[in-house]
Amino acid sequence: MLESAAFLLVKVLFSLFTSGMADSDIRIYEVTFCSRVAGWLNALFALHPEWPFRRAEIEESKALHRKRSDLRIYGDAGRLILAGEVKMPGTVEGRTPYNSDLVENSARKADNAAAEFFFTWNVNLLVLFDRKKWHLPLMERRVQDYELGLDLESREDVDRKEVEIRIKEFLADFFAQFAEIALGKKPEWGMRLDQWFVRSFEHHILWPVKRTRDHLWAKAGADKTFDHHLQEWIAKEQGWLFTRNDPIQWREVLDRTARTLCYVFANRLIFYESVRAKFAELDALEIPKSVKSPEHLYEHFQKTFQQAVEATGDYETLFYPYEKDWAGPLIFADADSVEVWRSVIRNLEPFNFKLIPTDILGGIFRRLIDPAERRRFGQVYTSEDLVDVVNAFCIRSAEANMLDPAGGSGSFVVRGYHRKAWLKQRETLTHPSVSHQDWLRQIHAVDISLFAAHLCTLNLAARDIQDEENYPRVRRGNFFEVARDVAKKKPFCMLPQGLQGERTPGPVNLPPLDAIVGNPPYVRQELIPKRGEKGLKPMRAKEDLHELCADFWPGLKLSGRSDLHCYFWPAATRFLKEGGWFGFLVSSSWLDVEYGFALQEWVLSNFRIHAILESNAEPWFEDARVKTCAVILQRCANPQARTAQLVRFVRLDAPLEAILGERPDENARQTAAENFRDEIAACKKNATRNGWRVVVKKQDDLWKDGLRAGRLFEMQRQRDLAESIKPQIGGDDDSDEAENGIYDENGNGILHDSTTDYGQRYGGGKWGKYLRAPNLYFRIMERYGNRFVPLGEIAAIRFGVKSGCDAFFMPRDVSPGFLEKYSKLDWNNAPLMTHCKRAEVESGEVKLVEAGDGTVHPVEAKYLAPEIHSLMNVSRPAMSVADLDRLVLMVAEPMADLQASYVQKYLRYGEKTAFASKKSKAVPVPLRPTCAGRDPWYDLTYTKRGHLVWPKSQQYRHVVIHNQNGLIVNCNLYDVTVVDQKACPPGILAAVLNSTLIALTKVYFGRYAGTEGNLKTEVVDVNLLEVPNPRHVTKAVAKKLQDAFTSLCQRDTSPMVEEEFMECHAAERARKLAEKPISLPWELQQRDRRALDLAVFELLGVTDAKEREALCDELYRETAAHFRQIRVVEIQKQKQRAGMGSREFRNDELAADLWDALAEDERQPLADWFAALTSGSKPHVIPEGHASLPDASDMLDAATVFFRQSSGGKAVAKSLSLPSRSHAETVFTLSKLGLHGNVRLPEAERAAKELNEQLDIRLAAIADKANHLARSRTGDERKAADLAGLLQHWMIHGKPRKQPKQEELACKTEE
Repeated sequence: MLESAAFLLVKVLFSLFTSGMADSDIRIYEVTFCSRVAGWLNALFALHPEWPFRRAEIEESKALHRKRSDLRIYGDAGRLILAGEVKMPGTVEGRTPYNSDLVENSARKADNAAAEFFFTWNVNLLVLFDRKKWHLPLMERRVQDYELGLDLESREDVDRKEVEIRIKEFLADFFAQFAEIALGKKPEWGMRLDQWFVRSFEHHILWPVKRTRDHLWAKAGADKTFDHHLQEWIAKEQGWLFTRNDPIQWREVLDRTARTLCYVFANRLIFYESVRAKFAELDALEIPKSVKSPEHLYEHFQKTFQQAVEATGDYETLFYPYEKDWAGPLIFADADSVEVWRSVIRNLEPFNFKLIPTDILGGIFRRLIDPAERRRFGQVYTSEDLVDVVNAFCIRSAEANMLDPAGGSGSFVVRGYHRKAWLKQRETLTHPSVSHQDWLRQIHAVDISLFAAHLCTLNLAARDIQDEENYPRVRRGNFFEVARDVAKKKPFCMLPQGLQGERTPGPVNLPPLDAIVGNPPYVRQELIPKRGEKGLKPMRAKEDLHELCADFWPGLKLSGRSDLHCYFWPAATRFLKEGGWFGFLVSSSWLDVEYGFALQEWVLSNFRIHAILESNAEPWFEDARVKTCAVILQRCANPQARTAQLVRFVRLDAPLEAILGERPDENARQTAAENFRDEIAACKKNATRNGWRVVVKKQDDLWKDGLRAGRLFEMQRQRDLAESIKPQIGGDDDSDEAENGIYDENGNGILHDSTTDYGQRYGGGKWGKYLRAPNLYFRIMERYGNRFVPLGEIAAIRFGVKSGCDAFFMPRDVSPGFLEKYSKLDWNNAPLMTHCKRAEVESGEVKLVEAGDGTVHPVEAKYLAPEIHSLMNVSRPAMSVADLDRLVLMVAEPMADLQASYVQKYLRYGEKTAFASKKSKAVPVPLRPTCAGRDPWYDLTYTKRGHLVWPKSQQYRHVVIHNQNGLIVNCNLYDVTVVDQKACPPGILAAVLNSTLIALTKVYFGRYAGTEGNLKTEVVDVNLLEVPNPRHVTKAVAKKLQDAFTSLCQRDTSPMVEEEFMECHAAERARKLAEKPISLPWELQQRDRRALDLAVFELLGVTDAKEREALCDELYRETAAHFRQIRVVEIQKQKQRAGMGSREFRNDELAADLWDALAEDERQPLADWFAALTSGSKPHVIPEGHASLPDASDMLDAATVFFRQSSGGKAVAKSLSLPSRSHAETVFTLSKLGLHGNVRLPEAERAAKELNEQLDIRLAAIADKANHLARSRTGDERKAADLAGLLQHWMIHGKPRKQPKQEELACKTEE
C-alpha cells in the first residue's frame, strides 16, 4: 500500500534538503505543488463518480535525485490511467513541456508503470500522450495539449491565490475532457502531426525569443548607437510605430522584434531538414562543439545554408545565404545563444523528416508563422475552408492557369495545387502521369514581402521536395509593377532552366489566366503614398495605380478614396480570359461606401456576379479589424448575359467549418466545397438553409438601383447649384474626413462632382443590406416598398461646420469654474493666456474658453455661439443651449477692426500655434488647408442651420435631434434641412427618424468601424437611407406621431441592447450571455416608443392593428438580436486589441517622445536663441502679415520687406525698410517662420550678414535633426514628414506648455 501523501512529503522534503539547496528549492516547489494538485484532484474526483478516476497521488521514486516529481491518476482496481511529470515555470526544465528529454523520460516511466496515458506539464501548458501509441511510427502517435490561459513566468507565480483558482478551473475542464478519452467515448482525439510539430516548435522557440528580447533591451539601454540603429530598423523595415520612452511599450516592441527574427530563422532551419531528407550529402543540422561564440554560430549557419543551395542547385530564394541583413544576426548576439539554438535543434531530432508525408510537411510550413509576423506584412492567415470554397468557384479545370497577386504565405496557391490534383483524379478513370512540375507551371503568385514570398515559395516547393526541378512561379515584387511589365510583354519571372548542373536563369511568361484568386492586403487609402513623396519606389503612388487601372480598363475612374485592394481588381483581371473566374477576399466596405460605387459600376459592366459571401457567425480574419466578404465574378463581355445573371448574396449564420461538415481527407474537403458552391448556385430566389441564407437579386436590378441613386445625386447637384454651393477639396483636419462625398466651399458634404451631369449614369448602391438585413426587412420592402423614399429626396443632408481645427475654433466654456475657483483677491493668479477683469466675466460680457491644448483665453461673448459638438452622450431627441458644453468662434470682422479686443489676441494665438493630432499636420491654424481656403481664415459666420441633426457616429442609442433652436453643429454631425416644410413638416420627419425601424435599418446603410460597436453613416449613406415617406401622413397618423415623439423627448433614451451586455466587458461572459434567449432591453419596453413605432407602421399603410402589433414585436426581436451581436463582437475585439497591445500614436505623442532625444540647446526656441545672439543691437518691429522680398537686383527696394495685411476685406500693404539686404533677408526669414514683433539686429551690414548665415545654419540643423529623428521612428514618408514638421515647429517656437485643466487645478489647491 502506498504511503500517505503527507508522510511522503516529509520524506521528500528531507531528501531534497540533503541534496543541495539550489536544486532542492526547485524540487520543494515541484513536490509541494504536486501534493496540492493531488488534493484538489481527489476532491474533484469525489464530485464526479461518473469519471473513471478514483485517486490522485504523488509517487515516491528512487530516482528522486534526478529532479523528477511524478503525479499519477488511478482508476478502479489500482488501474494506472495517467502518469506524468510536473515542472515549474521559469526553471530550465519548465521552459516547455515539449522538451524532448522531459517527454522521453516521462514516456519511459509510463512504460515501466504500464500507464495508459502520460503527460508533461509546466503549469502553463499540459501535453497529453497516448502511451500505447508512443512507440508507433510518428504519424500514428496521439498528442494533444491544453493551455492554462495564463502566462506564468516564475515558480512564485504559482502560489498566487488567483492563479490557484484558475488552476482548479483548468483541472476540472481538462479531466472532464480526459474522462471522455479514457472511457473510449472520444476515439478520434489528438492533433495532426503538422499541428503537433508547430505547437511543439513554437514552445521551443520561446527560449531564443526571450534571450534575444532581453539582449536587445540591455544593448539598447547601454549603447546609444545600437539603440538608434535598432529603432530605425523597427520603424523602416517593419513599419511599426512606438514610443521609446514607455518601458512597457518598448519591451512589447522588442518582444515582437525578437519573435519576428526568430521565426524567420526557424523556417530556414526546418526547410533545411526537409531538403536534407532528399540530399544525403548535406550535413546533419547540428552545432559542432568547436562553435563557441555567437559570431562563429552565425558563420556556421550561413555556410550550412550555402551548402544546401550548392548541393541542390535550388532554393536560394529560401535560404538566401548571401543576403546581408543588419538585424538577422541579432538572434545570435546573446552570450548563451550557442546553447539556446543547440537546444532548439536538438528538439527537432524526434521528427524524422524522411518519414513525414509531403502534405503534412506542407502543413508545417503553412502554419509556422507567428500572428505578429503576419500583421507585419498587412496580411492575415486565411482559413483553408474559406479558401477551398473560393477555389471551388474559380478553379474549374485541372489544367487551369491561376494567379494570386498577393500570395502571402501561399494559402490560395497551395490549396489550388490540391484542387487541381483532385480535379485531375476526378476527370479521368486512371490518373495520368502528371508531375509536380506541371502543377507548378500553372500556378503563379506575387508578393511584395521577402518573407511572405519566401513562405509562399517554400509552401509550394514542399508539395514534393523529392522533385528535381522544384521551381514555384513565385515573384517577389510589387504586383502593380509586375502587372505593368507583363502587359508590356516582359517576363513574369526568371527561373533556372536547362539540365541539372548546367541551369541558368531564363524567362517565364504569364499565360492567359483561367482563375485569379487571393486576399489582397487591406491598406486604407490615406496610407497609400502620393507622387512626390521622398524615397517613393515605382508603381507605389496612388496616381500610378490610377493610371495603370485606367490604361488596363479605359473609362475606369476609381475614387481617390479607394483602399489598396480596389486597385488589385482591375490590375489583375487585365490578364483574365473571357469566361475566366475571379475570387477575392476583401474588406466589405466597397459594398456600401462611396469609393466602392465606381468599383460596382465597373464590375456590373464587365462581369457576371455569381456570389458575394459574408459571415455573420465568425470573423474570417481574427487579427484584422475589418469585416470581410468573398466576391465571386466571371469575366463577361455579353451585356445580355450580365443583365440576366442572378446575384447570390450569401450570409453565413454558422461557422463555415460547421456548414461544410466533417472532412477527414482531401477528397472530402474538395467535395464539400463543391457541394456548397453548387447549392448556392442552384438558388433562384431568397432562401434560408441550415446555417446560411441567400438573397437573390437580378444583376439588372442592381444596375437600375444605381441609376436611381444617380438621379438622386443629380437632384442634389441641381439643389446645390441653386444655392450657389461650390465644391472644394477638403484638407487634413482634426475631425474625421468623410469617407464619402466631396466638400463644398463651406466644408459641407455633397454627393457629387459638380462638373458631372449624372443623367442615366450609375450613381451607387447599398449592397451590404442584402447580406445583413433581417428577413423582416425584405418582407416589409416587398409589401410596402412604394411607401419609402430616400431621405435625400425630401431633405438636404450636409456636414455641420467644418472649422479646420476644432481644438481652436470650438473651445469649452470654463468661466463658471474659474469664477468659483478664483476670488477677486486670487484673480491675478488665474492661469489665463491674456489677463482680463473678473467683472467682465461675471457680467457675461466676456467668457473664458479652454482651447484644445489646455490653454485658457478670454473672448468677448458676442463672438461665441453655442455648438452641438457630439451626440455620443446625448440621450434625448430635443436639445437646449443648457445641454451644451462647447462654443464656436463666430468672427467676420477683419483683423484690423479687432484692435484691443480679446478675440484678436486669441486669433493671434491661433496664428502661431499648431494644435497637433493624429489627423492634422503640424502647422499653425491659418495654414491648415480648410482655414487657408477662407478669407479671412477664421470666418465661420456663413454656417447654415438645419431642422434636424443626424449623428455621423452612433452606438447603441438611437437619437436624431429636432433642432428647433437652430443650433450650430460640428462637422461630425449632419444638418438635415427639409426641402418642402409644408409637404413634410420637420417635426413629423423627426418622429419618423427616431423610430425603431430607422434605428435598425440605418445599420444596413452605414458601416461599423472595425466590426465594433461604433456605426458610421456618411452623407451619402443618409441620403440613400430608405425612410417611411412623411408626405403620405394623414392628420390622424400625424397626431399619433407627434404625441409619441413629444413623450419620447421628455425622457432619456436608453441603449437598444440588453442591460447585462452593456455591463459586460469579458469575452467569455459575453459568450455565455449570448446563449440565453433574447430579452427586450428597457428602451424597447417603453410605451411611448411602441406608440411611435405603431404609428410609423400605420404611415406605411399597415391598416390591420394586429398586424402592426405583430410587426412591432418582430422588429423589436430583430433589433435586440442585432445590437446584442454587435455588443458581443465589440467585447471580443476589445479583448483582441488588449492582447495585441498596440495602438496608433498621435503625432504629438511621438514628437514628445522624440523631444527628449534633443540636447538642451536644441530645445531652445529660435526666438530665444536669436535674442541671445543679438542682445544690445538695434531694435526693429516685424509687422504681421504675409511677407515678400523683392529681388536682390532691385535698386530701390532690395533692402525692404513688404507685408500684405487684410483690412475690411481689402488687402493693405506695409513696408519695413532696413539698413542692408542682409538685414532684409533676416527679417524676411523670421517673418516666414511666424516670428513677429520686436527683434534686435546688428547695425553693421557685415555683422548682419554673419547673423543671417548663422540663422541659415541653425534652421538647416533644425530641419536635419527633425527629419532624422522622425525617420528613425517611422518608415511612412507622409507620417515622417508630418512628424518632422511638428518637431521643427516646436524647435522654432518652443514646445507648448499644457495648462492644467480645472479638475487638476482643484486637486493641486486641495493638496
